[in-house]
Amino acid sequence: MTRPRARANNGGLSGFSLIDPAGNWIRVSRAPGASDDLTPGPRDTTTWTSAASGPLGRAVENAVVIADSHGDAEQGRKLLAGALRRSGEQAQVPERARALAYLVELHVRCGDRAAAAQAREALDALPSDGLDDGGLATLAAARGEAAAVVAES
Repeated sequence: MTRPRARANNGGLSGFSLIDPAGNWIRVSRAPGASDDLTPGPRDTTTWTSAASGPLGRAVENAVVIADSHGDAEQGRKLLAGALRRSGEQAQVPERARALAYLVELHVRCGDRAAAAQAREALDALPSDGLDDGGLATLAAARGEAAAVVAES
């Protein structure tokens, strides 16, 4: 079972996937509400919606699609690690925090505990000074998600 999160390839609706022993995937997502701004696509599908504010945020969304929706955690991990390297210190702290938290999860899913520990250290080292309440909440949530993933493994 994948962790619940917003899905850019599902109109931004939150959801998770279940994978049975035979490799079949079942995607579970919340029903859209009246306040959701969804544009119906062909055959009642939803369109891609991005909540990302920059290249690193879009990389996280793409890694979610590759790792969770397509079941290729290794490729999602490569994509996200590369995007983090390219972003350097230019990406905002909340965006880096979300990326690092998901990278911790992908490292754990791929069985690379040493890389997961390094990503978690980088996440814990992100500065919180100068962040507004939203940024502080995002940083705290990312650190909590990473801690939960490591504790569950």
